[in-house]
Amino acid sequence: MILPASVCIYHNGNSRVIDLYKEKYSTLEFSGNWASSAQDGSRGRLYEMCYADANWDTLIKLRKYRIRVVRHISSYQDDQEHSLPECEQFDPDTWLINVVLTNLCFADEIYSDFVYPSTVNNERVLITTGRTANTHVIDHFAKNKNITAFECSKSLDQPLINAGSACLLWRKDKWECLTSIWIARFNGFHHKLVGQDAPVYTEVPAIDENWINAEWRNLCLSAFDRSLFFKYVLGKSLELITTEYVTEAYTSMYEKLPYNKAELIPSYAESQSKYLESDVNLGIDLLYRNVRNHIIQGTPLDQIKHTLTPG
Repeated sequence: MILPASVCIYHNGNSRVIDLYKEKYSTLEFSGNWASSAQDGSRGRLYEMCYADANWDTLIKLRKYRIRVVRHISSYQDDQEHSLPECEQFDPDTWLINVVLTNLCFADEIYSDFVYPSTVNNERVLITTGRTANTHVIDHFAKNKNITAFECSKSLDQPLINAGSACLLWRKDKWECLTSIWIARFNGFHHKLVGQDAPVYTEVPAIDENWINAEWRNLCLSAFDRSLFFKYVLGKSLELITTEYVTEAYTSMYEKLPYNKAELIPSYAESQSKYLESDVNLGIDLLYRNVRNHIIQGTPLDQIKHTLTPG
C-alpha cells in the first residue's frame, strides 16, 4: 500500500483541531510539531503546527517539500477553550491579525469555522502591494464599468471588510514593482495624467537588501493574506488581475511614469541580478502561484464554512 503524501495541519493553537485531524488522517503516522521535527520530505506523515511556531523559513520549507498544508481557522471562543499551554492569549482584534490573517498564503487548503461579521456594499477593493496601476484601474472601472473601486490600505481595515468584492491586483514583473516602490519612498508616490508633465525625479540610494528581505517581502505577503482572508473568512468574491494586463486592456486618464530607473538607482543591474536569484524572489513566486490557484481553482464558497465542526 502506498501511503498518501504527508500533511501538515496549520492551526490556531487549538488542541481540539489537532485531535480532529488526527482522526481524519488516521492512516498517516502522526509525527508531532513540524517546526520541532526532523523536517524532511517523508511520505505518509501527519504534522501539526500553530501560529506560534510559524515563520518564513519553516513555512517555505513545508512548501518546498510539497507537504500539503491544511489551514484550519477555528473561532475565537473555541481557541480560548482549547488553547495549547504554550500559546499566548490575545484579545479578539490582535487574534484576528496575528493568528487568523497571518500566513494564509502558505496553505494548500483553507477551512474556516470562523465567520467575521461585515456589511456588504457595492464597492470593489483593490488589494495590492502598491505601484500596480491602481489609479488606472480605478478610473477605468468608474468610467467604463460603473464600478466604484478603491485601493485598500496595507492593513486589515473596515473598508476592505465591508467591500462587496475584491481584486488582487498583482504586478507579475516583481522587480519593476519593487523598484517603483523604492523610488517612490524617496520621491513621493506620484501619478501622471495623460498629457500632463511628468514629475521630476532625483537619484535615490542603492536598494537596501534588508529592505527587500523585510518590507518588500511583507508587502507581498500582506497582499496575498488579505486576498485569501477576503475569500475564505469573509466568503466574498475575489478575482485576480495583473498590471501587465490592465495597462494593455484598460483605458483611463492615467499613464505610466516615464522615468529611467537605471539612471535613478545606483548599481541597478547588479541589484536586479542579485534579486532575481534570491530566495525572497523565488519564495514570492511560489506563493503567488499558490494564491493564484486559490483564486482561479479554489474551493467553492459553499463548501468552505464549517467543514469540520466541533463535536
